[in-house]
Amino acid sequence: MSDTRIKLLVEDDLHGQVMSGLGAAGLLPGDIEVSRQPVGGDTKLVSAARPTLEAGGRVLLLRDLDVRPSGDTGAWLAAELGRIMPQAVQAASGSGALPVIRLSAGAFEGRVAAVAAGLPSDATLRNAWGLETFSADDYLLRLAGIADVYEALPDCRKVPHDLAMKKLAEFSGVLVRNGLPMPAAKQLLLYLRGVTRYEIAPGFFARSLLDAAASVRGAGQLRALFEPLVSDIHAAVAGLRGV
Repeated sequence: MSDTRIKLLVEDDLHGQVMSGLGAAGLLPGDIEVSRQPVGGDTKLVSAARPTLEAGGRVLLLRDLDVRPSGDTGAWLAAELGRIMPQAVQAASGSGALPVIRLSAGAFEGRVAAVAAGLPSDATLRNAWGLETFSADDYLLRLAGIADVYEALPDCRKVPHDLAMKKLAEFSGVLVRNGLPMPAAKQLLLYLRGVTRYEIAPGFFARSLLDAAASVRGAGQLRALFEPLVSDIHAAVAGLRGV
């Protein structure tokens, strides 16, 4: 390998801010290089990874889980690689939902893995908000539901935490009563920013929540709040290193 660093590619600025925040808290492997250029959706992740892979590099892709079971991530990655880089020979290693794929064509051999973000097994999020699709925003909604994290943001504190959560529940109830699709965490966070008049871009709001959680709960609790995502990233990086 010509470069032992692992490049982390993200779909959007929110993902990038979350990864940068976790890195700042010391929760990511030290050899990860978080891309500052979001690619604009999971269908573009492999295309964005191609130059690094063809240079013999190592890439980790972060995507939203959406409605797919986490075990589909490896199959998704193999299919995308076959579509974008059909000339390359694929060889998967590892097991479970986080396989590392080695790509070779001519003189190059790159390594790539993918991690999906979302909390389909979080009963609190499912029961409180009725989430049906899952993404990195789930972790932020989890943070917003913690009173001392929420109250660490001065612009949110203007609306008491209990009242803000009540309004989110009412919003979800209106959708149910009108036969509309239940919101994803992304829509609930947008509504929360509206209720509190926290006029800030989604990515910066994400980083603000994450930094607030780090300040009031510490790195250990922050890691627990971002499980299983942090452990999945560490497992994928170990595979990319060949450990």
